[in-house]
Amino acid sequence: MTEKTSILNLPARKFFVVQLTNCFQVDKDEEEWIYQGTLDLPLRFNQVWIQGFVVLVSADGNDVLVDDGTGVAHATGVVKLVKNFTIIKGMYVMVAGQLKTTGKSSTQTFPSYPTIRILKFADKSEFRSSETLWMLEVMDLQRATSTSLR
Repeated sequence: MTEKTSILNLPARKFFVVQLTNCFQVDKDEEEWIYQGTLDLPLRFNQVWIQGFVVLVSADGNDVLVDDGTGVAHATGVVKLVKNFTIIKGMYVMVAGQLKTTGKSSTQTFPSYPTIRILKFADKSEFRSSETLWMLEVMDLQRATSTSLR
């Protein structure tokens, strides 16, 4: 990433939470990651985009757990970014940001989740079809990305 390129200008790749556990970091300075998974070719990215239901909000409101039906992710940095509404359990939300950890650690004895530092957050609760469309959108985009990289 060049000096003039901000992390905010990079596109966020759409993922299911379970896929984030299969990513690995290739460049810590630029926070670049690769997802291999079921794709024929590896997918490189700097930012992720997930959607799901808020299942837990920390007491200080800075951290939330989001469940997309495939897994749970930890989103952090909420207080700095979200100012115009209160996040509550049960909301359907979109989280975009930098993947910080995949949640895999052989030394932890308690559940660990992929962690995302939030750069964008939106309440999608009013859009009733968001959840169904999200699942189809992620599958379609990843299939299209996989075939276009060949």
